[in-house]
Amino acid sequence: MNHYDEMTCLLYLDGQLDRARARELSEHVDTCGECRQLLHALEGESRLLRAALSEEEESVPAHLLEYTPEGARREAVPLAWVSALGLAGAGAYSLWAWFVEPVTQQLNQAGFGSDSLLAMLFFGGVFWKGWDTMFDLTELLAAATLMTLAVVFLRRSWRRTSTLAVVLGALVCVLAMPPAVSAAEIRRANNVVVAADEVIKNDLIVYADTVKIEGTVEGDAILFGRNHTINGRVTGDVLAFGYLVRINGQVDGNVRTFSSFLSLNGTVAKNVSTFSQSFEFETKSQVLGSLTMMAAMATVDGRVTRDLIAMASENRVDGNIGGTALIAGDKITIGPSTEIQGKVKITSGRQPNISEKAKLHAGPPEIKIEKRRPDYGDPRYYWRQTLRWGAAFVLGLVIALLLPGFLRETVREGDRYALSLGVGVLALIVTPIAAALVCLTIVGLAVGITGLIFYLVALYSSQIFAGAFLGEKLLGRSKGVGGVLARLAVGLLVIRVLMMLPTWGGLAIQLAVVVFGLGAMTLTIFKRLQPEAPQPLPTAAPAAL
Repeated sequence: MNHYDEMTCLLYLDGQLDRARARELSEHVDTCGECRQLLHALEGESRLLRAALSEEEESVPAHLLEYTPEGARREAVPLAWVSALGLAGAGAYSLWAWFVEPVTQQLNQAGFGSDSLLAMLFFGGVFWKGWDTMFDLTELLAAATLMTLAVVFLRRSWRRTSTLAVVLGALVCVLAMPPAVSAAEIRRANNVVVAADEVIKNDLIVYADTVKIEGTVEGDAILFGRNHTINGRVTGDVLAFGYLVRINGQVDGNVRTFSSFLSLNGTVAKNVSTFSQSFEFETKSQVLGSLTMMAAMATVDGRVTRDLIAMASENRVDGNIGGTALIAGDKITIGPSTEIQGKVKITSGRQPNISEKAKLHAGPPEIKIEKRRPDYGDPRYYWRQTLRWGAAFVLGLVIALLLPGFLRETVREGDRYALSLGVGVLALIVTPIAAALVCLTIVGLAVGITGLIFYLVALYSSQIFAGAFLGEKLLGRSKGVGGVLARLAVGLLVIRVLMMLPTWGGLAIQLAVVVFGLGAMTLTIFKRLQPEAPQPLPTAAPAAL
């Protein structure tokens, strides 16, 4: 029996054989199993080849090109995405140019490395009461939402969202924590004491309520707790997290503290970087490197061999500075015992009090008086307000896309005005107090810090829900995503304009927005945490007699 070759079969499958030849091949295949098997194999290969050569990816997503008649709303809002990207890009550039690059350069010279920048920003915001007068973190918020926006863009191409969340969470934890220690002595107890005759020939990590070092630590000392006192010697660096930190002994490395109160009455061979509420640099103490500090109240009476960077609401300098002095704050006093070898630059909201007996060897200080009231004639003021509105809108866009149900429920809870305001006042006052009390215990330190982080996020996010509520009241309720975003943009714009009112007007509006939004969020979370009431079982109908 004669069989057909592959070329003839391919021509048959493509429809290129003449009618008589095709009929002959079809009749042959009905009686020949070998040719029938060859024909089926070639048909499968042709189908796979056509699928491989076809274009799977469309140049423009179909949902962006589709047209819905009769005025129906589309769920995608390209204009909102483009605006969000533009504002986030402007925020990222402003963040790098105005904040990150100059601050990291100064702090690296002062012994504060860039690996702890995230911890610096967090603890500086928590423990320093006057931080809002020193930095404008609006650009930081806009740039931070850029990463979240990228996640939203690519959410459809990521199938394992749980794995992505774990990786991003681990990355944030690694950035926030200090460098890992390969070998160290770890002590956990309520009270940890290093005796005067004890020598620890290794790094020391302590988790305790009270820590007292009377002996010698030949390495770094990393302390977590409430009260820390160093009367002995540490040959490495000291990194202390706590409520009260006292350094009366000798530290051969750097000192970095994050605390409410810091008292320095010893000798530090390198640099000191502190973020605290109150800082006391005693007369007999000395820092052989640079001193960088941010605090609410600060007193510098000791000796600093190199430069001084002092940022505090109330700042008093009455010591010896071997280099330049950059001093910023609301109330600045330079005492009669002050001696500064380098240049002095002062930034304050009022005229500083400089004693006539102070010795300023580089000449008169350079004084810059910052205006408390906004300069409505400066275009940069309106640019900053635009960035603030843009940062809030980007965050609202992310919330509307990722948590639409939570946003709708929170807006509905806002209809109960009095209850939302009352709960907001209670949450505003009680939450930080409860978190601070939890932080005083070693077991609850992580819980307290996490609570403070969420509290700060909630304070900023409150304007999102207040803006969505206000926009809905002005323009009416809408179910589509585009309508929700339009109302959010209008509401945030109205709030931003009202916050630009001079003096107490803007502060009152800002406080009202925070209290209202925080109360509505608290009510929604409380409602979601309530267990659902069990449905009653249907009763059986009585049987008919």
